[in-house]
Amino acid sequence: MRHRFLILSIAALVAPAEAATAQTLSPGVKLAAAALPLATVSFTPYAAFGSLAGAPINLSLVAINLGPTARLDGAIMFKVYEKSVAYLNAPVALPNGTYSVQLVFSRVNSPAVVTITRNVSTLLVSCPLITSFNTTQSCNSGTFAITDGKLDLALGVPSGDEVSLSQVTVSRWK
Repeated sequence: MRHRFLILSIAALVAPAEAATAQTLSPGVKLAAAALPLATVSFTPYAAFGSLAGAPINLSLVAINLGPTARLDGAIMFKVYEKSVAYLNAPVALPNGTYSVQLVFSRVNSPAVVTITRNVSTLLVSCPLITSFNTTQSCNSGTFAITDGKLDLALGVPSGDEVSLSQVTVSRWK
């Protein structure tokens, strides 16, 4: 009986895949390609380092705090009154192309705003965050072009109280 259930389960998984394959092979039908990044790196702010297709990506932290679980969950705390800031850069030239950054926050003590700026003065995005102690929130830069090989971003929290950054993701799209 157990083997019969396993065979039926496998058949149920294979049948939809065969139907999907048949659809893609219909003459004159073209399926749109899903937008997938060419390369992606995710790391915790505590680690402060990752590698994007072999190129190092660094996160330099200024005036941040570490909670008692930072070594376990990788989260760091930005505090507005301490003017916490993080700089995301690559010490080597990146290939020219389109990139994006996503920041994930695991805790927000009061409503806050997170900004991602480029070359110190160009605001890419300003993300409002709501008070949350157990739901993650993210701030996405949207895509931006690198034409000089330099990744030079500043991550700040100009308003609010305290936010915990738990993950940084950098993606190359084209």
